[in-house]
Amino acid sequence: MAEHININRTSSEEGYDEFLKILYAAPSKDVDNVYDNNNDDDNNNINRTPSDEGYDEFLNILSAASSKEVDNDNDDDDDDDDNNNINRTPSEEGHDEFLNILSSAVAPSREVDSTNDMGASQSRVNASKRERLRNAKVFVLDNSLRESTVGQAVGHSIGDKLKVFDATAGCGFTHQIVGCFSTDQRVDDKFAAWLQEREYSDRTFYSFSEVYEQLDDEGCFLRNHVPVGLKKMQIFGIAHPIIEVDCAADFTAEEFLDQLTFLLEWSSENLPAPRPLGQKRMAFVNIRDFPISMIECPEKVIQLVKGIAMMPHSIRPAGILQEEPLGEYFADEVAAWNQEVRDAMDVNGWPSLFQQDGETLDGLLLTHVHNQWGLADAAVLDVLAAGADGVWCSICEEGAAMGHASSCVTLANLARLGNKDVLTRYQTQNLATVAREVTLVTSNKKVHERQIVYGPRAIEAVFGFSGIAGGAADESFDKNGDGVIDEVDHFSLAKFLGVDEPPIRIHSLSSPDLVVRRLIQCFGDCPEFTEDIAKNMLARMTQELESNLEFEHSSPTGISMLWKGVTGSFHPKMMNYDEDMERLTHRIKMFLKKAEECFCQYLEEGEDAIEYRQFYDAYLQPYFGCFTCPRTRFVLDYIQMDNDGKLSWNEWRFWCLWALRTYPDEISNLDDLHNTIFRYAILPLSLLDTVQESRKSMIGYGAIRQLIIGYGTSRQSIIRYGTKRHKQSILGQKVQDQHKDELRSRFTVLLDPISDEDMELLRDIDIKDVSGE
Repeated sequence: MAEHININRTSSEEGYDEFLKILYAAPSKDVDNVYDNNNDDDNNNINRTPSDEGYDEFLNILSAASSKEVDNDNDDDDDDDDNNNINRTPSEEGHDEFLNILSSAVAPSREVDSTNDMGASQSRVNASKRERLRNAKVFVLDNSLRESTVGQAVGHSIGDKLKVFDATAGCGFTHQIVGCFSTDQRVDDKFAAWLQEREYSDRTFYSFSEVYEQLDDEGCFLRNHVPVGLKKMQIFGIAHPIIEVDCAADFTAEEFLDQLTFLLEWSSENLPAPRPLGQKRMAFVNIRDFPISMIECPEKVIQLVKGIAMMPHSIRPAGILQEEPLGEYFADEVAAWNQEVRDAMDVNGWPSLFQQDGETLDGLLLTHVHNQWGLADAAVLDVLAAGADGVWCSICEEGAAMGHASSCVTLANLARLGNKDVLTRYQTQNLATVAREVTLVTSNKKVHERQIVYGPRAIEAVFGFSGIAGGAADESFDKNGDGVIDEVDHFSLAKFLGVDEPPIRIHSLSSPDLVVRRLIQCFGDCPEFTEDIAKNMLARMTQELESNLEFEHSSPTGISMLWKGVTGSFHPKMMNYDEDMERLTHRIKMFLKKAEECFCQYLEEGEDAIEYRQFYDAYLQPYFGCFTCPRTRFVLDYIQMDNDGKLSWNEWRFWCLWALRTYPDEISNLDDLHNTIFRYAILPLSLLDTVQESRKSMIGYGAIRQLIIGYGTSRQSIIRYGTKRHKQSILGQKVQDQHKDELRSRFTVLLDPISDEDMELLRDIDIKDVSGE
């Protein structure tokens, strides 16, 4: 069947073939563009040949059709025939026939050949690509031990490699690249020696080797020279080599093939027998400069692939690896190159047996793409759709200059497209956890919040409506346009990664329903968690933002603070909440332990809570000069959770945990932790509850908050302000007038723009310092 849209015509559609011939011929004409600089008649003059019979008539008919007066079927003229009635003249012979043919060509009721992607009535999407990705069997050659350390500021230690090795086992990856050896001693050497002492019959290990290291005097491969990579594989008992070739180098395909044959024969004779015994040796050839060679010498690449395909089965590799190391090329470009390689393998007797039975590892074509310009993940999917069998990469994106397409993201993409193979072949519920762990081991940093698929935000439910990523699912939407609404259209990344219910993110556009659901997620179901209170919580968030206060309210501590701001106290379930300690980082645990030790120093024997006066003496005195002042009492009431007039460690721990999670970069010691709590939470929030009452007689609250942050509220620098109309103290006691100008100028810079009223109030600020500096 023809690849163009095959329309089943009836005998009444006379002249249709001729119409198509004319239509297809039209774009191929030499057209004199009206914007060119030649002297031809610039009226889109088409240079025709005598063979273009009928072309003039077609143009005349087309021109006449566009100039006709059309009776719009939405007009108010009841007398006209509302079927795009065209007022014709007798001279327009053949016009009706042309319109009939044209109408039949585009009529949606015609039977369409669905072999073309855009042929099916549903297919506004690429159906064939989706089908290929949905049905593909996917092989992962895990490179987490090597790729994730490439280009990193901090390399892998032997301990790091052991952690990565153990973590990736939980994903079901049984084929792993474990080293890249050179003449220098590397961590890979020690790790390979460690592996050699152990028996891993359920895993297959690979290592890299150059195709050559030395040349003879004439610039040719040094015959019988074995690269050090293969020699070390022999020493460490690694049976499966990956031989790397730069095809664009100044060697012919025949020279590469001769050298590869020698190295593959040497490997067969000298590397240890694959385990378990009887397993085929799984060698690969990596075209390391794939895009460069496909641009500069594509014929050489195809000739090399053809030659490898025709090698004796006893030494022929299991497959070809290709690498796009530049991250430069569009997905369709890399896919087209990959298709050329796949075709060369197929026509030369080296098809993918893996795609046939899912087990036999022969004729494999695997891809690896770096992520320099954000094209990597799309390129991998297109390459897989163009005949590749899988990927060789790390589980996380770390590695190379700007990362690479990871197996975690690729497998998730395939699963969302309906691929069942990845669900049964790999332990997908562990992918995100392992990717985060390898990221931390490799970079000494937690994965970025906005990392796709395995970042903490990737599975969050963000919006209460559909039609947007992170929104509610539209149960009636056929997402892939196949005419069937099924589980593929309702794919859940959270469930794919083993999370039953996506965590909800609370933000200024959240619906009250989402707030209630998040409260239930954090603290369990409760009749007090109503949409009415949720509406007030969202309004409170707006007040905070209007006052230049920026708090997160998605975490249990964050949403608890929002609840208290609305209701005046913490809910009992919030007081009893104790986050799973396993989810806390070592750093947070360390600071919480130090904070608890400090707190317990002030406890009376047999007591589990501190009286207000004790807490004031221990923590608040540097910030508030008077224990009996209303402001001090207000802050004490705000900190404590159960209105018993005392402060327990659990109550103080709540604020410590909030500060450690929200402002980790500002905390390096215990004093920093306590200062952060007061500076960014207690003081601003206590001020917020009195702003509305005193807005007209005080400097704007946003300015106060900026003043506190800008000038600092440590134990050594205490701030107080006052005005003619409002002399109430915020912080501490009076200080020397010499700091007036400094604070006034600092305050002036922070206020932009400054109203005339605020400027008048600034002139009356009374600043003093109790630190003695």
